[in-house]
Formats: sequence, structure tokens, C-alpha cells
Amino acid sequence: MAARRNSLILLVSAILFLGLLMFFLYGLGPAEEKTASLEAELGTQQKLNDILIAKLQERQEEAEPRPVDGVQAELPYWDNTEQLVLDLDKIGSESGVEHVSIAFSGDLAASRPLGGPSSAPAAVPSEAAPGEGASATADAAAPAGDGLGLAADGSPPGEPPPAEKAAGPLRLQVSVVVKGTYDAVLKYAKTLHGLTRLTTLESLELNRSSCNCGSEQELTVPLAFSAYFQPSYRDRVETPLLPYAESSVPSPPPRS
Repeated sequence: MAARRNSLILLVSAILFLGLLMFFLYGLGPAEEKTASLEAELGTQQKLNDILIAKLQERQEEAEPRPVDGVQAELPYWDNTEQLVLDLDKIGSESGVEHVSIAFSGDLAASRPLGGPSSAPAAVPSEAAPGEGASATADAAAPAGDGLGLAADGSPPGEPPPAEKAAGPLRLQVSVVVKGTYDAVLKYAKTLHGLTRLTTLESLELNRSSCNCGSEQELTVPLAFSAYFQPSYRDRVETPLLPYAESSVPSPPPRS
């Protein structure tokens, strides 16, 4: 009886062992493999999410506009010829050249300086012939424009001029004549290209002299370049950047 009982116990144990083995091979094994596969997929998806988040942050940073107070030195909201003259005088002294002449042209009519639009000068009374005083006064008091109430440039009253409403920056064309040696003029042009303000060198004329004076010969060189300004952000400036001082002035009044 004891031997038969032992045999039965061994048989039951073997059956249980085989059952556990089958359960592990066909039950737990595939589940662990599936879990490992899912973990690998999750890791790959997490890497993709990190890459997409990084790209999204880069796009958001690119889309964010730069603060207007930080771009005034590079792209002022008026022509700022005062600061440009100071910069040219400084780089001329550092390069060892002398300015013979400086001339400005371009979109100066669209520039609105720090003080805002210039007020119209008061009318100077003048003598008029009898019967003509009333008509002359009425003509002087009448605003410039046409019968439809448009300004002289064709825009409605209170609207900025068309040049100021343009999306792109405006150009300030500068013509300069400098006098100095060949090396000094080249240093001047290189320093001009490195100004904080956005500029593009348009032309530079160097003429060879008939005398063999070497590199120390003094040359008179005309050059032209363009500086840029953008009036469209004027009303959003909180601290205008002054050309002659590092102090600040109140924000310009909003356009009516």
C-alpha cells in the first residue's frame, strides 16, 4: 500500500510539474514577450514625442516676435540720422579717415522723429488787397487735400501715410566721401559693414593714382550705402533709444 501511495504521489507531482511547465511555456512566456515588445514600442514612441516637443518649441521660439525695444539699434522706427552721423564719425576716427561730405536721401518723408509729427507753422499775417482778405484767409485755413476729405497723399484723415503702412522696412540712402589711405578706407568699409544698425554697402569707388606713392597715398573715395528703418512699430515702443544720450524719454503719443 505504501509503495502504491508513493507512486500515486509521484504521478500527481509529475502531472502538476508538467502543468506548471506548460502554463509557463504557453501562458507566461508569450505574455512576457508581449510586455517586452510593448515596452520597446513605448520607448520608441517616447523618443518620437521628445523630438516633436523639441521641434514644436523651436517653431514657437521662431514665431515669437522680438521685443520692439530690442530692435531699435538695428532697425529704428525713424531714420535716426543723428545716431548714424555719430557712428560714422566714430568709425572714421578709429579707421583713420576723414569725412569730406555726408548726404542723406531715400524715404525721409516717411520718418517720424522722437517728438512726433511736426506741427504746422503758424500762419504769418500778410497784407491783402480789399476784398481779397477773406478768401486768402479761408484758403490758408483749409486743410491740404481734395473735396472728399482726403489728405494730400490720398489717405483718409488720421491715417498714416502709405509709406508708413508698408510692411517692409524703409531705406535711408547715405552718400559719403572719405579721405584716407588705402588701408584706412578698407578698414572703414569693413567697420561700416559691422555696424549694429542694418546697412548694405551699395558702391565703393577706388581709383588708381598715376604716381607711385605706395599704400601711404591719400585717396578721396566716394561710397554709398543704405540703412533701414521701420515706422510701423513706433506706437509699441516703451523706451525710445536716444541717439545723443543713454537716458530715456516718455513713449511717443499714440497716433490719433
